[in-house]
This record gives sequence, C-alpha cells and structure tokens, in this order.
Amino acid sequence: MMEDEAGLLSIAEKIEATPSASLSPAQNTFKLIWKLEAEVNNGGFQQYFHNSSGRDAPNVEVALRAIGADKCADITAKAFRLVGGAGLDWTNERFRQSHMLAMAPNVEDDLDELDQQFYGYPDPLSDLLGKFVIDHPKEF
Repeated sequence: MMEDEAGLLSIAEKIEATPSASLSPAQNTFKLIWKLEAEVNNGGFQQYFHNSSGRDAPNVEVALRAIGADKCADITAKAFRLVGGAGLDWTNERFRQSHMLAMAPNVEDDLDELDQQFYGYPDPLSDLLGKFVIDHPKEF
C-alpha cells in the first residue's frame, strides 16, 4: 500500500534530477520535505539553514502540513523563526550562511533542542510521504 524506503529514494532521485521549474506542486512538496529530513538528520537545523537547501526554508512548513506532518511543521516553524524567519533573504546564499555562522550560542542551543524533537519523529515522515505519493499518482 505505502511506498517503501527504496521506492521513496527512487522518487527522490528522479525529482533531484529534474529542473525545479519543471516540478509539479506535489513533486516540489516531496522535494522540500526530503531535503529537510536529509539535512536535519545529517547536521541539524543549523546545517539545513546554512546549506543550499536553506533557500527553501520559507516554504517547508507548508509542505509538511500538506502531507499531514503538523508536529514536524510546528518544530520546523519554530526553528525558522528562531533564526530570523520571514525577515531574512533566504535566497541570498552568502548572506544566509554568514547569518547562520554569526548566531548567538543561546540560539544554537535552542536549535539543538529542536533538532532533538525532530529526531524523535513526532510524525512518521516516510509513511506520510508514501501516502502523499499514492494520493498523487499522476505526479509520481
């Protein structure tokens, strides 16, 4: 019924090879969540916001809510606001990276706490992504 991890990885690889402008809204939602999960699991929200995936940070909460991952969306929204939220130019990579490197230690500590909450998987992201793929068969 649900897509398995190998199936999700195959979809992610196909989407990654597709130019962003050619992605459907559902494919873009998948890509936003896949990148968020990979980056946060590899180095926390600080890495996610610092790396190129951070340019998509303003859109990831909506993507998470679109698949029903409301608890992860809440955690991600807190992290986003903590580092500057909508007031930052997320598309300016040099600025975004400088901003992330200059964060106060208490902000880093708060991000670490949010990392731990995310790592606890309060929403089953793989299952929700699998259901999302099944619910949008023409786009995947």
